[in-house]
Amino acid sequence: MRGTGFEPADLYRTAPSTLRRWPGLATHARGVLSHLHVPFPQLKALPFATAVSANTTDSQQRERRGDAVAVDTSGASTVVAVATATTVTAGTGTRLRAATDRPIMSEWAREHVPALTALLSTVALALVFGAVGGAIPSDLLPRASDGAIAAIPHFNAAISATAIATILLGWRAISRGNVRRHKALMLTSFGLFASFLAGYLYRLILVGTAEFPGPELVYSYVYLPFLAVHILLAIVCVPFVFYALLLAATRPYQELYGTRHAQIGSVAAALWLISFTMGIGVYLMLYHLY
Repeated sequence: MRGTGFEPADLYRTAPSTLRRWPGLATHARGVLSHLHVPFPQLKALPFATAVSANTTDSQQRERRGDAVAVDTSGASTVVAVATATTVTAGTGTRLRAATDRPIMSEWAREHVPALTALLSTVALALVFGAVGGAIPSDLLPRASDGAIAAIPHFNAAISATAIATILLGWRAISRGNVRRHKALMLTSFGLFASFLAGYLYRLILVGTAEFPGPELVYSYVYLPFLAVHILLAIVCVPFVFYALLLAATRPYQELYGTRHAQIGSVAAALWLISFTMGIGVYLMLYHLY
């Protein structure tokens, strides 16, 4: 090895003499490593890296190691890189497991998280503002019974309380290093948020906004400012939530430590918590306190 990178010359020194007849293989292996953006000495630290025995001849054992890019000559194996693999025949007794490219859409999403965040945020907020402004005709939606429509605010309050719990538990899980539990809880939180938004927009399109039943003084100096802050936080949190989720969805969790996922996710979670909590406050003022 030279420095921290991989050089084709290293392959020439370590691979059997048969490989030297195919100089293109070393160049291809180097291209695989540069595509992964991972320094060669760090490959062994990756949890999906596979150690290949120096003299294994078991073909099934080699096939199970589909994540290793390896040069395999007459039973001798040399790990070159790690990726999803296909087999390329290079000559008698010599095989190169070459990394397949990621799907084009997946690779595009990985490189354009900010653009996707802007697109999804714009669509979500356009739906909300369109519903509030009456731009979405109510006859486009099937109308549920009056009882079902009247139950939506109570259902959404229960969703908000559940989402507060899942966000806090997800935050606790990642602080303890439990990535799998954190992922499950935050995806659950997003699913709850989507359910809340669907129910809210459905009721809003069909029957409009709820009227405040309390005194005018409370309405002007308590309810309206409280509602305004709630709505503002709900709007601001949307791009943060999408950005954190898209980062997590487009790369392995090991790579997230080199991104702003933790910082953006913390902001998103905090805004989410405050918004859901204030939403319950709005619900209490509309349906229970007055």
